[in-house]
Amino acid sequence: MTVPAAPANETRPGRSARYPVTPWSEQRLYRPFVVASLTIGLLLGFSTGVGMLVALAVGSDRGLWYLTHAQSHGMVQIFGFAGLFTMGVAFHVTPRFRNGHISFPWPQRISLWLTIIAIVLRFTGQSVDAQPVSKILLVSAGVLLLLGYSSFGVTILRTLRTGAGPIGRAERWLYAGAFWAIAAAALHLWMMLWMADHETVFGRANINFAIMTAGLYGFVISIIMGVSNRAVVGFLGLRPTRPKLELPAYAAVQAGIALTVIAYILEASDKLTAAGMLLVAVGLIVFTIALRVLEPSGRRRPPITPGAYMHYHWFIRSAYVWLVVGAVLRAIVSIEVLGDWDILPVEYASPVLHVLTIGFVTSMIIGMGSRLLALFEGAVVPGRRLLDIAFVLIVLSVVTRVAFGFNFTSATDGLLGASGSAALLAVLLAVPALTGAMREKSRARYRELAAEMGQVKWANASLAQSATKVLGARRPGARRTGT
Repeated sequence: MTVPAAPANETRPGRSARYPVTPWSEQRLYRPFVVASLTIGLLLGFSTGVGMLVALAVGSDRGLWYLTHAQSHGMVQIFGFAGLFTMGVAFHVTPRFRNGHISFPWPQRISLWLTIIAIVLRFTGQSVDAQPVSKILLVSAGVLLLLGYSSFGVTILRTLRTGAGPIGRAERWLYAGAFWAIAAAALHLWMMLWMADHETVFGRANINFAIMTAGLYGFVISIIMGVSNRAVVGFLGLRPTRPKLELPAYAAVQAGIALTVIAYILEASDKLTAAGMLLVAVGLIVFTIALRVLEPSGRRRPPITPGAYMHYHWFIRSAYVWLVVGAVLRAIVSIEVLGDWDILPVEYASPVLHVLTIGFVTSMIIGMGSRLLALFEGAVVPGRRLLDIAFVLIVLSVVTRVAFGFNFTSATDGLLGASGSAALLAVLLAVPALTGAMREKSRARYRELAAEMGQVKWANASLAQSATKVLGARRPGARRTGT
């Protein structure tokens, strides 16, 4: 049963009308998604990636085990780690953006638990080649993931359609993200049915690429772009966005995703796929220019809340640097195919993909997560120094991946293993900050700091008022004593 939401203008005694209290906001719908995202990322996503690289470093060959784990690793990271975190944030901010309400709590529960179960079934079914058990697990994973992501997509689309606020740049990206979330899950079901029909645990490459394109660029990155249009601009005090560039960027990204997905599905020529990805790459670069996130801020950043993480902007700005780097590399790869040229060395461990997933997506999850969760919860962020270390580790991880992800040398596997380990450790260090901000202890500490800050401000105001009275009491032209 869907719980009716309060009117958008409803407030509670003692609360500001600017941030009205609504039943859905009091539920903190994002909390289980954040916990599930980090748990799945650590236990199945990052750990699997590190394990694969370490196995190669100690001499294992790239057999069937490597191919199946590579596919399941990608699915876990996009639909689980990045997908669940993106879902949680989208459920919370979409009704805020639209000044409306959202259906809860069952759409969120369905999305969360069906996605978690689907990821575990997919990982197990593809990791263990045991027919007909694997067939049952994989098909079940496909059905459940589609149901879970459809619950998310339909709920977001309904919220966007019924909101009271105007449709703006942010909402366009959210519309696209919700659509591609459903499309990616539908493609995933198609691949699971194909694998079951052929009694194999390795999916067709073209369908897998279509899933990754729709899931990463269409779903995750589109939602991030939508949130960036509002939150990043406000948090970093950016100059006004360039709308004349933002709309073409949106059109290029979405058209490029559609062209690439269709080309993969139809098994069209590599040149058509390359043309689609070139459109996406150009769109991402133009969006970054339009957002002006890499330019100096035009105004001061809003006052930071007590106990907040002060360096969250490191993650955000570096994330967009990596987005541009990844887009440039993707464009070069596409130009190679279109022109039949050899510009970059042959990829050995998907460096371009990992620049986007680790450099951009993971950095945005940690950076925006540390800022948004503290704001949503009214809490301090514990483990702030650990976040500084996590930032350095992510930079090292991405630099190492780019430097050694193309050419094969005798040291490549070991260095790539170090790259994956650095990313894993970065996320592990971020867990206390992201989950700790949602605890009552952190909220209580925030209230204490806020009260102390209020007392200091009151004392300073009283001193200023007293000084004004003293100075105002002097007669015009009176001699100052210097006391």
